[in-house]
Amino acid sequence: MMQRAATAILLGFLLVGFTLTYGQTMTPSTYLTTRMKNSAFDNHLGAIYHQRKIQAASSRINVHIPAVYVYDPSGVLVYAGFDPNQNAVFLGHLPQSAKGLQKVDGLLERDEVFDAIPDFSSARQRIEQAHHYLVFALTNFPSFIQEAQQDNAVRQLGEKSTAANSRTTRIDVLQVSLEMK
Repeated sequence: MMQRAATAILLGFLLVGFTLTYGQTMTPSTYLTTRMKNSAFDNHLGAIYHQRKIQAASSRINVHIPAVYVYDPSGVLVYAGFDPNQNAVFLGHLPQSAKGLQKVDGLLERDEVFDAIPDFSSARQRIEQAHHYLVFALTNFPSFIQEAQQDNAVRQLGEKSTAANSRTTRIDVLQVSLEMK
């Protein structure tokens, strides 16, 4: 009888430990896409860069489209890619392709993504608390044939990472298509 009680207690501790660990790593991923006018994006980006200029951190805006920015789970930008074919390959191997990468300079810090794209602000708290990788993709609308590989890779990554039965490292995906007209 004592042995059964001890076994039950041990199994209870193991179950609680497994549940806590499992729950921490299995926070659902976010996959959001939106479309906005390039002029609206420029206005939001301009406000961010105006603040940076005041803080003497930067005085230029370098926007590349298409582009992919990948932030590690701590929020550090570790990849800024501007070639849609290379971006597709990189995204196809996430999270392994981002492991061990160091900080790079890029368009936006992770918290600035939510200021630049108002449609993503509703997911800000969930994404910042989850500590997942974050993919921020910029593309044209309508999409150009040269961007098809990147667009497909972003879509596939978003769908795969939000699948209910996914047991992979969690990756949040935010994609904005900019209307140039």
